Amino acid sequence: MAGFAVRIVTIYYCTTLTYIITVLFLLLMPNLIALVNYIAAGRLMAFSKLNVGCLRHRSLARIFFISDILSFGIQVRHHRLHAVARCTS
Repeated sequence: MAGFAVRIVTIYYCTTLTYIITVLFLLLMPNLIALVNYIAAGRLMAFSKLNVGCLRHRSLARIFFISDILSFGIQVRHHRLHAVARCTS
């Protein structure tokens, strides 16, 4: 709900800060939800004593969290370029 409220505020009062907050809500929330799922999957693997290939329950959440951070960095660079282009036009 907070993300929608910030988007509505951004429509009427578009500043750099409101744009940054909107982008952070859009990029961080799915990653945080996915992290909870990765941790739960790792705990289920530990509970069932299951190892899938080279993945162990301890490394499952770490591997996916690192991939989320890398994709987050790529998305932030894209939005930074988009914001610079938006400000100059």
